[in-house]
Amino acid sequence: MASQLEFVPIDIDMADDPKVSYLMDTVGAGDAAARFAAYGRLVLVMQRVYHDGFYLSYGKFERIKLAKDAGMSADELDGFIESCIDAELFDEGMFREHGVLTSRGIQARYFRARKTKAVADEDAPFVLGSAAPERVREDELRDSPKSSENRREVPKSSEIRRKAPKNAEPSEEKRRRSKEKSSEGKTRGAAARAASSSSGDSGGFASVAAGAFPLACLSAVSDPAGGYFDSAGAVHDTPWGAIEATYTDRTGGGNVRTFAMQVASLCPKGCDCSLERVEGCARLIMRSLERFDPAKGASPFPLAKKIIQDERGAA
Repeated sequence: MASQLEFVPIDIDMADDPKVSYLMDTVGAGDAAARFAAYGRLVLVMQRVYHDGFYLSYGKFERIKLAKDAGMSADELDGFIESCIDAELFDEGMFREHGVLTSRGIQARYFRARKTKAVADEDAPFVLGSAAPERVREDELRDSPKSSENRREVPKSSEIRRKAPKNAEPSEEKRRRSKEKSSEGKTRGAAARAASSSSGDSGGFASVAAGAFPLACLSAVSDPAGGYFDSAGAVHDTPWGAIEATYTDRTGGGNVRTFAMQVASLCPKGCDCSLERVEGCARLIMRSLERFDPAKGASPFPLAKKIIQDERGAA
């Protein structure tokens, strides 16, 4: 399977992720150099996964090459992979049954980057999650616009600029208009759904009208091009959908309404609820939920408060 990706994003807080931190502590055992080496080796393995696509077949040839690149023996690499599985960084069922390395998070990032969930029949058994993948023929994947052959046929941006008419709009103005259009498209559908919703006691925005619930702004934007991902890699139409699912998962079904009210108390007065501000706040809330350890506290709010105030520079 060809990846068709040139790069994938790495979260700037990846080392603070509870699963990654667990791996570093387990493998590093208090040795700072060993903890850093574990982090680097994890990134190396994930790069190999993305190089092949959304999963990596851990066969004898790949095992030997990975061990050499990681500066380990093959047996040491096996132990490291087991530690990664123990930390839930790779799906244990897929590894035991099929001998492949993958996870919901890896697949969510891969399919989001490709903006499609279409896979060849031979790859379909390795897709995680309840949503069945779109199956296409291998030749259709090769002939997709993202293939290397087609990319070489696309005109360079400099060539396009040379062909532009002299009275073309300045690039900054065009970017501004494009941004405004994108913002309108993101908010229109979700805002209409929120406005027609009826209030309820579930704590979820799906049944509460926009403006009638703290943090209602998080249910009034949507990104039809990519969606919003929760901690399990599932895609949601709005930031609140991802936050609510992640909160439920991290707290074991805690009261999300109370959490929303607490976080809403931190909102600055006169907030314009712009798309950029709303999505920025959603990222901070998701960061706090992903870092939250139920064994260390009953609620993620204190951590969310610290992260939000640190970001704003509050004392």
